[in-house]
Amino acid sequence: HVRHLNVPSLPLHPEKAIVGTDIRVVGNDAAEKLAIASGTLARLDRDCPAYGLNTYNDFNTFYFQASSGTSGGSSGSPVLNQDGQVVALNAGGKMGTSASFYLPLDRVKRVLEALQKDATAVVPRGTLQTVWPFDEVRRLGLPADTETELRQAFPTANGLLVVAEVLPSSSCASKLHPGDVLLRVNGHLVRLDLDRAGTMVSVDVLVDDLHAITPSQFLDIGGAVVNPLSFQQARNHGLRPSAPYVADPGSLLLSVNGIVTPDLTSLKNVLMHCHDQQKVVVKYMNVATKVEKVEVVHVDKRWFPFQEYTRHDLTGTWSCANLDMPPVSHVPKAVPNVVGSTSILPGKNFIEGTLAPSLVT
Repeated sequence: HVRHLNVPSLPLHPEKAIVGTDIRVVGNDAAEKLAIASGTLARLDRDCPAYGLNTYNDFNTFYFQASSGTSGGSSGSPVLNQDGQVVALNAGGKMGTSASFYLPLDRVKRVLEALQKDATAVVPRGTLQTVWPFDEVRRLGLPADTETELRQAFPTANGLLVVAEVLPSSSCASKLHPGDVLLRVNGHLVRLDLDRAGTMVSVDVLVDDLHAITPSQFLDIGGAVVNPLSFQQARNHGLRPSAPYVADPGSLLLSVNGIVTPDLTSLKNVLMHCHDQQKVVVKYMNVATKVEKVEVVHVDKRWFPFQEYTRHDLTGTWSCANLDMPPVSHVPKAVPNVVGSTSILPGKNFIEGTLAPSLVT
């Protein structure tokens, strides 16, 4: 329907978001066709809301905050200033209050402009697989002379980025410690100057591709969907991304028949050599409890074909491939018929005596 309409566009101006700006949120509160909420930007440095342990949570960004009272129906709606310019996107709210939170547009505008220049462009999305919240750092031992230098360079700032979480598999795992205060960044193989409890530390770390560690394929086997553990879930639970993850129960597959399966490719190679109705020993772990368990499961390839789905970034579509397998099943050897006989046990009643000859031992 939209492609037959002449839909006007709204200009993105993230730099126009300042404290005290009057805003309007044009959305669909409570599934209404149109709802317009008003408010005033009160904060530009609000920490990202925590939506839950097993769901998507933003990180390494600020949220804007205003008391506009928007609800879930307006998620993704534009936040407009008095000139009709988009300064943010409505992202969430706090239940029981009128507090609403908006996503800044500086990174969004960067991606949009790159795709407008070249629709097939691969937009760089570097990451250190580290969570850097904004914090007041004097209590972490920041020297007074360093604080003076930073206040002169950034007079309006009231905090610095501090290491809170580092994923075990990242290039920074052995170099960054929780509580490190980021002072400077330089280069592509970046050099970070840190303050570690009052001591200056410099480390060289490799920038990873955030898009590359975002799941783009999954397996469908035995009625279960198995995908690589996403960066989001790995960050929520302090685990390594890309491990085989059963989407619905939330379990990591650690090994199959004693063969370690650290990623989706290794799991696929093991399962391709399993026969239909074969019993396999699976070691798995729930991401929340981190308790390892071992179970014997049946491989069912007759009613649940073994398939692999892959996402294509340029087209936005998914392709499905039936994976090559051994023969559908291996039929167990027939058990020879054993002829047996029964006899009426002494001292039994009439009913037991009548039933006994039909039993084979």
